[in-house]
Amino acid sequence: MSEAIDIIFRDAHLCVINKESGHVVHKTRGAGDSPVVLQTLRDQLSERIFPVHRLDRGTSGCLAFAFSSEVASGLQRSMSNGVKCYTALCFGRFDQQSGVYDRELTGESGQKQSAFTKYKVTEELGDYSLLELEIETGRKHQIRRHLSHEAHHIVGDVNHGKGWLNRRFRELYDFHRLFLHCHKLSIVHPVSGERLHCDSPLPNELKGLLNSLRQV
Repeated sequence: MSEAIDIIFRDAHLCVINKESGHVVHKTRGAGDSPVVLQTLRDQLSERIFPVHRLDRGTSGCLAFAFSSEVASGLQRSMSNGVKCYTALCFGRFDQQSGVYDRELTGESGQKQSAFTKYKVTEELGDYSLLELEIETGRKHQIRRHLSHEAHHIVGDVNHGKGWLNRRFRELYDFHRLFLHCHKLSIVHPVSGERLHCDSPLPNELKGLLNSLRQV
């Protein structure tokens, strides 16, 4: 039996959960035996669940679901104007402590799509930088691709990162996941019209790695 999913917010119309790293939102080819959030949450709440947005398998943090197709549509519109903030640890130091990446990304259809990612350096840890990021668009692997293009590879990123970097963190710190966490989701409730502010604390394994780096 899968462990219960941590629910940050729930009412009659929607819920926001705290997704764990390594869990997939829905069953897809290549997901293997990874826990499926959609199935687990449906069984846990005894509700029909409609996904509204996605987090990559390796990414943890705030993830919203609706309990009807109508609310899902409204929530998707709200999400496009909402605030989604992430924490990431990446390689290298930045010349500018804050900025915006507005590099277009190629979508699955092969077409170029606009993509905007705001970043702010919150801490420098030797050769690494801890970032707070806010995405204004929701392209596939957007944060990972933008940072990779600037050679600021996210620690633990097996798709867009560097093998030597990931091996270093596995060997030195026994760290085996992607250091990317959605710590804040702020959206307008599609039914009540109120603004929801949902926060997800940094997982223990990410806090533990930061503490280890601070001691070096």
